[in-house]
Amino acid sequence: ALTYLNNQADVAFTCICGDLTENGTTDELAQYQAVVDACSADTPVYAMAGNHERYSTLSSGYLHRYTGQPLYYSFTHGNDVFIMCGCHAWENDGIFTEESLQWLHETLEANRNKRCFVFEHIFPWGDSGNPGELYPFDIFSGTKGSTFQALLRHYKNTVLFHGHSH
Repeated sequence: ALTYLNNQADVAFTCICGDLTENGTTDELAQYQAVVDACSADTPVYAMAGNHERYSTLSSGYLHRYTGQPLYYSFTHGNDVFIMCGCHAWENDGIFTEESLQWLHETLEANRNKRCFVFEHIFPWGDSGNPGELYPFDIFSGTKGSTFQALLRHYKNTVLFHGHSH
């Protein structure tokens, strides 16, 4: 897919909504980086952590080493803002930190008159974040999950992308 997108003249960049690896190991992240380098040499790839990257005990610094980006970041293209909200931890109400939600609020507020594409790994409504109740917790239960949902409802200029459902 990256090779195909890299060879399209009208593709400016690619965004990946997490699950770059199976288990979040440094070997797997190195493989991810090698694939991106080989298959998308001319087209930037913006990626973020999903739950698979959070299965391990690797710090967010390792993600930065292999993706070139922090856990939470944004970039612009034309008049549009692309907001990448990586998965902080894989536990009940642990996807976000209070600091990351404050950052998201400030980013959305600063760009309230622009179209904002929000990339987050797990769909925040319904059961697609926990299909068939595979996980022993409700990923979006709790204050932080509710805050994220409220931000998306409040800022009508947002378009949500998620990747957990593969």
